[in-house]
Amino acid sequence: MKKLNLMFFVIALLLALQTSLFAQSKAVKFTEKNLEQKILTYKPPHRENVSKKDFDRGVFILNEVRKDIKKDNLKFSYSDYWNLMTSFHYLEEPQEHAVLVFQKAIDDNPKSICEYIDAFGEKAVTRLSNSIPEVFLPFYKNCDKMKSAEEIFDSQKYAKENKLDLALVQLIHHISEDDQKYRKVSGDIDWSKQTPLDKRNMQLIDSLYNNKHTYIGRSLVGKELESTMWAVIQHSKIETMEKYLPIMHAAVKKGELSEGTIKLTIDRIYCDKYNYQPFGSQFGGSCELSSNDVREKVKQKYGLK
Repeated sequence: MKKLNLMFFVIALLLALQTSLFAQSKAVKFTEKNLEQKILTYKPPHRENVSKKDFDRGVFILNEVRKDIKKDNLKFSYSDYWNLMTSFHYLEEPQEHAVLVFQKAIDDNPKSICEYIDAFGEKAVTRLSNSIPEVFLPFYKNCDKMKSAEEIFDSQKYAKENKLDLALVQLIHHISEDDQKYRKVSGDIDWSKQTPLDKRNMQLIDSLYNNKHTYIGRSLVGKELESTMWAVIQHSKIETMEKYLPIMHAAVKKGELSEGTIKLTIDRIYCDKYNYQPFGSQFGGSCELSSNDVREKVKQKYGLK
């Protein structure tokens, strides 16, 4: 009887091994050419080392990305790639998949990704440094060069090529540089120097909005500077973020700003105020996902789908 039980155990083990090998052979392989197509129907496996909590969060973020790109006629933006990378982090996707998505994000809009990294802070830097160091660290070091090297950005050429107001482009670019001036790659931020710049930037943004009565986005300052106003708001007080959310949402509807950015702001507000987040964009385990009821109320409040 013991021999019979042992035989059944061995057969079951072999079948399980065969199933596992078959599943591995059928695993989705993302490439530069097929990512955008395959991600629409991708069903991520629940890997052994991934907790149910992290798996559910990863799947939720993945589904949110799908909703966003479907609304944009299947066009991916840097914010979609960023959120997809966050999903891959929780799902513990293979490193080559994370590298691929991050590369697509920085190819689309490197300046905005630098701003995203700074907005998320040290937790994002640590996780990306550990998970995809080969592609992340060289890029992140270059963020400093983009912040400090004035000659990288030719405002006159940029304004002329994009048929934009030169004075406004120069002002927004100056605001962008001041926003990042003391947010350095290495060492702690010198808040005694950065905080006055942040306050000054917010005053300038308030003044521009009061004058233009609209978000200073793509049609006014072009793709490279479209997220500058968002970055300044993201570095301000919670009350200021709440004030500008409807304005940023209107900008999203007009194609002036990516919807993903305001979801980051909403998550930041809710993490700080309630210790939970509707869209799962914030790194770290201290801020839980909200309930479905809360998420639906947030979507309705800000006109998100």
